[in-house]
Amino acid sequence: MVTRSEPSFTPSPETSLAAQARQILGTATTLVEQLLRTAGLVSRRVDLRGRVERNPLGTLALAAGVGFVLGGGLITRFSARLVGLGIKLVAVPVLLDRVRTMALEINTQQEAAGASQNREQSARSPNGGTPTT
Repeated sequence: MVTRSEPSFTPSPETSLAAQARQILGTATTLVEQLLRTAGLVSRRVDLRGRVERNPLGTLALAAGVGFVLGGGLITRFSARLVGLGIKLVAVPVLLDRVRTMALEINTQQEAAGASQNREQSARSPNGGTPTT
């Protein structure tokens, strides 16, 4: 008769399931913290709340379009046109807002330049800028 001896197994504290679970929990916690920080940075850059307040329907259309594409719906020409329309609904107000801002900045600069020219001309005139009659 041949007898076999069973191998003895004694888990060490370093490789115990609890230690591995603690390590995984620590890694997951770090990952979640980094994701939340990154999401906060992206949210501030994109100004999502401001865009929703300025153009709620366009933002809703964009979100629906993104969900549609991520759900695998971008297969037909119709769906591609639908997503394109959603992008246009969001892009046009954003571009108009940028153009308005640029126009206001240019107008402010021109007014400031005109005011400084008027001050220079009054300083150079012999009677201190008062009209003569």
